[in-house]
Amino acid sequence: MSNTRLNLVTTPYAEDENSHNTMHNIGTGKSIKNFDENYQYIKKGFLFNFFSILVSLIAMVVLIPVGFFTYGLRVKGRKNFKKVKGGSVICCNHNILLDCALVGPIITRLKAPYYLSSPIAFNIPIVKHMVRLLRAVPVPANLRAMGVMQNQIVDALKNGKSIVIFPEGSNWAYYYKLRNFKKGAFTLAVKAQVPVVPITFSYRSPNWFYRMFGRKKPLVTIVVHPAITSANKTAEQLKQETYFAINSYFPQNYLDS
Repeated sequence: MSNTRLNLVTTPYAEDENSHNTMHNIGTGKSIKNFDENYQYIKKGFLFNFFSILVSLIAMVVLIPVGFFTYGLRVKGRKNFKKVKGGSVICCNHNILLDCALVGPIITRLKAPYYLSSPIAFNIPIVKHMVRLLRAVPVPANLRAMGVMQNQIVDALKNGKSIVIFPEGSNWAYYYKLRNFKKGAFTLAVKAQVPVVPITFSYRSPNWFYRMFGRKKPLVTIVVHPAITSANKTAEQLKQETYFAINSYFPQNYLDS
């Protein structure tokens, strides 16, 4: 299978891997809200949970058919997440526009996870309220606030919650190669002593049906790998194992074959 047939991007989008290639200018017309150590990163309470579940149900109804039609989604290994009891850190590569929105409706369903998110999303009118109800957690800029956020996430993980983190950090749509991982997700998993669930967003060539409608971009296969335990491991070891799992189903491994 060739790069040309899959129509993937083989040239890096930017020298800095932290630079997004999608939605990077949205919401930047004014200064981004500053999140400090007094902010409640993991929102709790009856009313929040009620409306969060309601919005999650609506998201499932809307995004499942949208995802399957837009990307021709196939899902493999969902039972691997269902086997996880208690909290988990869900790690995915970051390479399609709606990847973060699809993990909950497609994979976790009503066990709605939290999502580590860019603060830019919290600067967009209306959207900022939706992402909050969908359990997005903004990444703060200062170290003290970062520590508070991490402690709240660890507590949530210990209490059986899951969080979705994209360890590449930035979104490079249809990029053919898995990029370097940051260590934060794995530090959280080790501190909370919960497993990591690796997920690969991979590609396949559009079939005749999608080509008939003029689609040139590849279709998407979501692969849920077996959970990786954090017991007796360092964050670095956990990061390497997760990278290997996600990369095992990534196009780079068969594009050159």
